[in-house]
Amino acid sequence: MSIPQMTAEQVLAWKAGWAEVNRREIEELRAADTTTKLRQLAAMMASNHLFESHADREAGVEAVRQRWIKLHRALDTDALR
Repeated sequence: MSIPQMTAEQVLAWKAGWAEVNRREIEELRAADTTTKLRQLAAMMASNHLFESHADREAGVEAVRQRWIKLHRALDTDALR
């Protein structure tokens, strides 16, 4: 099976089309209210179980979690002084 070749004009039109899609998406995201954004975030977080776990990613998540704990403790300690 051969892949059809695009002309330079077709490539430029394709890129322009995707630039418009990206512009429109950013516009919609900026226009969304906080409630909508929070619902979208909750839906993404709730769907986490649908994706397989990877040891490297989990190790990275744990490393970030430990950094946040250290920062939180440091800020709490500084606030008490």
